[in-house]
Amino acid sequence: MNKAQLIRQIVANLTESLGVLEKAARASHAEATHESSKAESKYDTRGLEAAYLAGGQARQAKEILDSIQLYETLATRDFAADEPIDLTALLELDAGGVRSHYFVGPKMAVWRSSTIAR
Repeated sequence: MNKAQLIRQIVANLTESLGVLEKAARASHAEATHESSKAESKYDTRGLEAAYLAGGQARQAKEILDSIQLYETLATRDFAADEPIDLTALLELDAGGVRSHYFVGPKMAVWRSSTIAR
């Protein structure tokens, strides 16, 4: 498996997730600041909830952006079978006839592939 190609795919997936999240954050922000979200009573928290949601989405977008930057600058290396697992290792596990592959990345991305061993 080509690690550089795998990392490009991870970055592409993160970039797609970032676009979706940024769109949702803009919609939440618009909802939070729209005049119709102004509280009509002390129990009306619609605007406050939208503001919290927008804030959480903005933080998550920042985490994804940080992850993209990490992956874009990630230096990979090859590992010998007897070396300890570390960052950028590509693992192959066989559990009950199901062979799975995992990539050990810095954060925010999960990559796993499974096949049935024959």
